[in-house]
Amino acid sequence: MHGPLKGARLETWGIDMTTVEAALERRPVPPIALSKPPWYVRLGLGLVPNLLKGRGFLPPGFRSTMAESDDRLPEPTNGLGVIVGREARFYPLSALSSPIEDQWKDGVLKVYIDPNDHLPKARWLDASRPPMQVFSRWYGFAATYPGCGIYERTTDGADALESETG
Repeated sequence: MHGPLKGARLETWGIDMTTVEAALERRPVPPIALSKPPWYVRLGLGLVPNLLKGRGFLPPGFRSTMAESDDRLPEPTNGLGVIVGREARFYPLSALSSPIEDQWKDGVLKVYIDPNDHLPKARWLDASRPPMQVFSRWYGFAATYPGCGIYERTTDGADALESETG
């Protein structure tokens, strides 16, 4: 906020979200950090998904803490958000029925559902370090990266990038 590094950005790197089964295949004894939430949190984590049955839920009062909603997609849309430098794109899960090869900056980004853990991933075809990425709901990603691009697959199977807003 102040001083000689005002406006500078720290280097970022992504982490892979995965399942226990897929992690154990890659590394039979992975390092694990465990926490034990209070009993009422554990109870809620068990009950809430069953009660919602995939409909999504914003807790009371949560909406008042959010920025104005970006209505280009429904708020609970799940997808992979990818950040490269100061640009961000959102790849809805519905667009990932088959792998996408997206020309971006100076490379080609492959976005796909990993067959081992069934989660979305993004990798550069030149095998350089993966970009920063986050599996997120649209409302959260759009609030963090306002005006980001949205990758869409058209009904004829062609790929398209909805231009960024703003």
